[in-house]
Amino acid sequence: DEGGVDSSGSSHGIIGVKRTPAANSEVTQLYRELSEADAKGGLDAFGMFLFAIVLKHMDLRDRAREVMGKSCAAFPLNWSAWLELASLTDSYHQIEELDLPDHWVKGFFLAHMDLELQKNKRGLSRYHDLATHFPNSHYVQSQMALASYNMRNFSSAQALFEKILKEDPYRLDNLDTYSNILYVREQKTQLSFVAHNALRNEKYRPETCCIVGNYYSLKSQHEKAVLYFKRAL
Repeated sequence: DEGGVDSSGSSHGIIGVKRTPAANSEVTQLYRELSEADAKGGLDAFGMFLFAIVLKHMDLRDRAREVMGKSCAAFPLNWSAWLELASLTDSYHQIEELDLPDHWVKGFFLAHMDLELQKNKRGLSRYHDLATHFPNSHYVQSQMALASYNMRNFSSAQALFEKILKEDPYRLDNLDTYSNILYVREQKTQLSFVAHNALRNEKYRPETCCIVGNYYSLKSQHEKAVLYFKRAL
């Protein structure tokens, strides 16, 4: 463990963005049809992606991980499949068991997994390497900020988030984590700016609600803070 801060926001007492899947009454029928098609080799990369989602919904995680890995191998440019694979993976050993493609997207996946498994130094190193090939990627910069945040290097994380915000003021991804830093460092003026900017851009995003919740919490307006944190959930 290279840092005790979970980028979801849950372990340090400041709420983070967490989404809950909705129930689907058609899962059993989907499973039956997709399982039959898979047995006949009739699923392409996107069919396997859907099948893995169904398996995940049914809590068949090992099988879901196997099928999602095959989907990634069949069409490596489906980043959604890699993210779903990450959500099904709990260890590096499970990654090694998969026959993943030798593709540049795999580097993004491995760096993402480093952060998920709290190997933040390794993840930060991978993202530094990726940044040499994608120097203007706000996603890569944001992930580097998350890794720094997880390691409690708040100054570096804040500098990266502020660079991203300056270059793309409409971006909200991971700004709830940025607001956590501003909250912890009691930077009320900057947190106010970020909160108003987020509300202006997209007031119903969970990230926005977390940012505004942190803002009201820092102002000791706890009832309003709780209201926005509930909205985020």
